[in-house]
Amino acid sequence: MSGDDADLAAALEAALGAGPVSGLRRLSGGASRETFSFAAGERPLILQRQRPGALRSGMAREVAVLRAAHAEGVPVPVVVAEGDGRDALGRPWMVVSHVEGETIARKILRDEPYAAALPLLAGQCGVALARIHRIPVGAVPGLDESDQVAQFRATLDGVGE
Repeated sequence: MSGDDADLAAALEAALGAGPVSGLRRLSGGASRETFSFAAGERPLILQRQRPGALRSGMAREVAVLRAAHAEGVPVPVVVAEGDGRDALGRPWMVVSHVEGETIARKILRDEPYAAALPLLAGQCGVALARIHRIPVGAVPGLDESDQVAQFRATLDGVGE
């Protein structure tokens, strides 16, 4: 483990208070965040930390959205901990439960191990979207309560579309 990784692992241990951090590994992708997988004790977790220079408000709102979605039964990772960056982690962060699965659409659509899931996927997405739409706007501080469909309609009407 490099010095930076050891420092990050120590900061996570202090922030979580949940046993030794092991297996810290930076994940590819995640252009807007630094994303790491690790274990705290035996529990597999994911750390997302804002990149330097990013707006600080985005992470807190995302944590609130995840918590509200979880409360409505939307299949999302559970928020385990969060911080505003005024700690050893240095930037806003959140730790969520690790969720097994595949995120690459090409694999889901083409690879044999996912063939049985395909007929169920659209229905499961519909159920998840219905649960998302049950979340009261007021449950997440900072969300815009205006009707965005009406805004888009007014914009299109304004340009003759």
